[in-house]
Amino acid sequence: MKTLCVFLLLVLLESSAGYRLGPPLSACSDMYPTGHNNSSQTIASPFTFILNTTTYRPGDVIKVFLNSSGDWFMEGALIQVRAKNCKGLTVPAVGTFFTEENEDFLETFNCFGETASALRHYAHYHIYNRTFYWTAPSVSVGDVHIR
Repeated sequence: MKTLCVFLLLVLLESSAGYRLGPPLSACSDMYPTGHNNSSQTIASPFTFILNTTTYRPGDVIKVFLNSSGDWFMEGALIQVRAKNCKGLTVPAVGTFFTEENEDFLETFNCFGETASALRHYAHYHIYNRTFYWTAPSVSVGDVHIR
C-alpha cells in the first residue's frame, strides 16, 4: 500500500507541475505553454528572431539568432518554422533544426513524427539569447514564418 501511495503522489506531482525540462509532444500543434498557469501574452514580444538571410532555397541552412530586449529573459522555448499559408496550427512544422555543439538550453524536438522539426528548452535557466540553425525542406513550401 505504501508503494502505491508514493507512486500516486509522484504521478500527481508530475501532472500538476509545469514542464521544466521541455514542453510535451502535445504542445507541438498549438504551441501553447501548458502547465504554467499563465494567460496568453498581451504585450508586444520582447524577443526577436534575427536571420542571416530573408530568403531560402530548398536545403539551405539559415542561421537564426533569438535575442531578448531589455531585461527580459527566457525560461522556456518551443520554436518551429511553418508555411505562411498553413491555415491554422494543425499543419506540421517544416524543415529541421540543429544547435551549436555546446548548447545547454535548447535541443531538437520531434514534432509531428518528424525528426528535429522543432527546438525546445531542456533546462531551466534564464537565457537572454541563443543562436541555432534551420535547414529548409528539400522542396520549397513557399513563404514561411518562425514562431
